Amino acid sequence: MNEIDYVVEYYKVKKQLQVQQLRTSSRLKKMQSEIDRLKTYLKNPIVRKDNQLMNILDVVSDVTLVIKHDVLSRNREFEIASARHLFCYIAYMHHRYSLKKIGLFLSRDHSTVINSVKQFHNALDCGYKTEHAQYRKVLELLSISDAERCISRNNLFTRKWNWK
Repeated sequence: MNEIDYVVEYYKVKKQLQVQQLRTSSRLKKMQSEIDRLKTYLKNPIVRKDNQLMNILDVVSDVTLVIKHDVLSRNREFEIASARHLFCYIAYMHHRYSLKKIGLFLSRDHSTVINSVKQFHNALDCGYKTEHAQYRKVLELLSISDAERCISRNNLFTRKWNWK
């Protein structure tokens, strides 16, 4: 190996190390910002008046592995939005909360809740395995019986609007 090849190889390796250090530092910054976000969540617990909705939120966050603060946030990542849709669907269809009351709990408009319920209903109809499994687990943890499920599902089309 001559001197020119050695110098070229040296600079290639040096450049690779610099790139790795940049990637590592950006990962560390992201992790630090995530830790800071979680620390603020611990310092600011969720305080809402409706205990039954809080119970539903607890169960949904446990099943979907999404933090309660994220369910209540404006974040639109798929996992978080899906957990929010599940929360709205359970509260509306099985616990008979009004769209306005669910919207107030989530700090959103009632039309957003309508969209969430429709989104989750469509996910169940399409047979998405993850959403279906999460839905079953939430119903099991909330002790909603099969008879209550049948009543809720049958009333789906006669509740307030036609879904089609």
